[in-house]
Amino acid sequence: MDWKTIRLLGGIGSILAIAPYANFVGWVLVIVALYGISSQTGNKKIFNYYLVSVILGFASTLIFIFAIFGTTSIASAYEGGGEPNYAIIILVALLFIGILIVSAYFVKKSFIEVSKETKVDSFKTAGNLMFWGAVTMVVVVGFVIYFIGYIMQIISFFSIPDELLPEEPDPVFNKELSQP
Repeated sequence: MDWKTIRLLGGIGSILAIAPYANFVGWVLVIVALYGISSQTGNKKIFNYYLVSVILGFASTLIFIFAIFGTTSIASAYEGGGEPNYAIIILVALLFIGILIVSAYFVKKSFIEVSKETKVDSFKTAGNLMFWGAVTMVVVVGFVIYFIGYIMQIISFFSIPDELLPEEPDPVFNKELSQP
C-alpha cells in the first residue's frame, strides 16, 4: 500500500467515523490505514496500540448499551412499570468513561508513534486532544475536545506526504567519517 492510498483511506475513514450510520466503515478504513503505516514503517506499535484502543472502545460501548437496556427492561418488568435503577446507570456510565479514557490513551500512544514515523506533528496533537477529551468527558467540555481531536485526525491523515523522505544525515557525522 503506498502513502497516497494510506492518506486517502485514513482521511476518508476519519470523516466517515464521525458521520452517523457510516462510522463503522470509517473505523475500518482508519484501521486499514494505520496497518498500512505500520507495515510501511516497520513500527508494529502503531497498529497494535490502535487495535487495543478499538477493542476497548467497542467493549465499553457494548457494556454501556446492555446496561442501559438491561436496567430499563428489568424496571419495566415489575408490575406498574417501576423506575430504572439510576445508580446502576451512573455506575456503568462511569465505567464506560473509564474504559474510554484507557482506549483514548492507546490512541494517543499510536498517534505519537505515527507522528514520529511520518513527521506529521498534528497526529500527536490529535492523540492528545482525544485523550484529554476522554478524561474531561465527565463534564460536557470533554465531548467538544474529543470532537476537535477527530478533526485533527482528519487533518493529520490528509497531511501525510506522498513519499516519506529518509532522514537527513548529520553533516558533522559525515565530516568525521571523511577525515583520515
